[in-house]
Amino acid sequence: MNINPPPLPRARNKRFKKALLWIGILFILVVFLFLIMLLRAKTSLSTSYYFPTQTKVIVPALMTAIDMYEVDNGHFPPSLNALWFRGSETNWNGPYVRSTNSFLDPWTNQFRYQVKGDMYELRSAGADRVFFTKDDISN
Repeated sequence: MNINPPPLPRARNKRFKKALLWIGILFILVVFLFLIMLLRAKTSLSTSYYFPTQTKVIVPALMTAIDMYEVDNGHFPPSLNALWFRGSETNWNGPYVRSTNSFLDPWTNQFRYQVKGDMYELRSAGADRVFFTKDDISN
């Protein structure tokens, strides 16, 4: 008593192998597209999470540069550019920042710097790029 099924005809066997090949290719394509989708989601999440955190690190660093300028010259810089470019100050020991890119927040917006008497305000507009909204980050 033989329990093995009879062999498939050659043409049917070829079609079966071809179908398996296409199923494998489609499976690989679906996995590849899933990985791309996952990477894009992670990238958009990273900008919404890391940019505010990065700004909260940049603001104190710029504040330190402003304070160093104030110690050297006896007053706060008139603008952030005074931290990089030498003006008419005699005691200028700069540059106080590494580059003029230091004046940009992670969203590539210019920081808002304003001197108010013996204090100053340093503010990033945040993700919405509009100053004085709830997502602003300041000192």
